[in-house]
Amino acid sequence: MSTEAVKDITAGTISGICSKMIEYPFDTVKVRLHTDSTGRYKGAMDCFVSTYKTEGIKGIYRGVGSPIAGAMAENATLFWAYGLAQRTVKGYYGMDEKEELSLAQLSLCGSVSGFAVAHVLSPVERIKCLMQLQEIGLTKTKYSNFVQCAIGTIKEGGLSNLFKGHSSMLLRELPGNAAWYGCYESFCKLFCSYRDCKKSELPAHYIALSGALGGCAYWSAFFPADVVGSNMRGSNATSFSATFKEIYAREGLRGLYKGWGVTMVRAFPANAAIFVVYENVRKELDNVV
Repeated sequence: MSTEAVKDITAGTISGICSKMIEYPFDTVKVRLHTDSTGRYKGAMDCFVSTYKTEGIKGIYRGVGSPIAGAMAENATLFWAYGLAQRTVKGYYGMDEKEELSLAQLSLCGSVSGFAVAHVLSPVERIKCLMQLQEIGLTKTKYSNFVQCAIGTIKEGGLSNLFKGHSSMLLRELPGNAAWYGCYESFCKLFCSYRDCKKSELPAHYIALSGALGGCAYWSAFFPADVVGSNMRGSNATSFSATFKEIYAREGLRGLYKGWGVTMVRAFPANAAIFVVYENVRKELDNVV
């Protein structure tokens, strides 16, 4: 493995841990709103308050072990695959290593990283959803931790049971990461032009804003895929299309965008943190190695 790949993986891993601790309470609310077919909650704030009152801070962070491990693997995979895709494209076109790719090429590299990370995220999301939903009676078995949940899920339906909802994950990650990186790089270029500087010289608040907007673009690219995925992972649903039709028939278009608001609130600080931490760690590693 190349030195550049090791740097991408290291910086991505550290950024993943930081962002997950910020965003997880929002994620718990989002998943419970996605799967609320009975009108249990009036909205995001009601869901948060209700969860905190009945389950405390433990309920807000229930199942966080799996996503922490997943965030480390997710961001390491994302930035490794993104860097590898960029180096591959530059090699294919005979470009110099320091030459910049176009936004279209960077978005394509983002899609490649999305395809790679979907295979890491599917089992993590499956376990996370089961843990988040068990306290409100939407799962058959209660587990005390994510390891027990993973073992029980495999015993129940084999290894493939961990990948339930994988089709929705691919439909979320491919366009989502094209939008994530595309938007992030677009705003970085805009701010670099405004300040007449290189990307490595941009102040942290410009990186944070670019990352935050990239996060909003990621979740807006195809949000219904995430809603369908949450329902598939936490229930006995068998296919993406059947679950999509069921949600639409029951709640209309609004049901397919349930939880979008809280997701945007979550996306802003979490993705700002991801890119600020990643870029700074990567810069330090470049100075050392």
